[in-house]
Amino acid sequence: MMQAQGYIPKVRIDFGVQLNMGDIDDGPIGNPMPKSPANPPMVYIEGNVLFFDGDHSGYELTIRDDNGNAVYITTVTSTTATVILPSTLQGQYEIRLYSEESYYYYGYIVL
Repeated sequence: MMQAQGYIPKVRIDFGVQLNMGDIDDGPIGNPMPKSPANPPMVYIEGNVLFFDGDHSGYELTIRDDNGNAVYITTVTSTTATVILPSTLQGQYEIRLYSEESYYYYGYIVL
C-alpha cells in the first residue's frame, strides 16, 4: 500500500480506561442528576501517561490508592490531551474525573 509523502501513521499501543459514572451527593430534591449526562471522556493509558481523546469538558483528575486516599490530583482542561502521572505510582489505582456538575466518572488503572 502506497502512502502519501510526509504521511506518518499514528500508531499508539494503549489501553482504553473503562469509565463509569458516580453521584457526588444527592443534592437538593429539586435539582436531580441529569438523566442523560454527556458521554464519558475517552481516556487511554500507556505506561504512566493518560491520553484524552477528542472533545471533553474540564475535569479535576484524582488518582486514589487502595485505601481511598488521593495520591495525585490535577486539573484537566478541555484542551488537555495528555497527563503524565508520577513514575513513583505503581500498582492498581482508581481514577476519578470530577465534573462541575454533581457527578464524576471513575475507573481503574494499573501502573
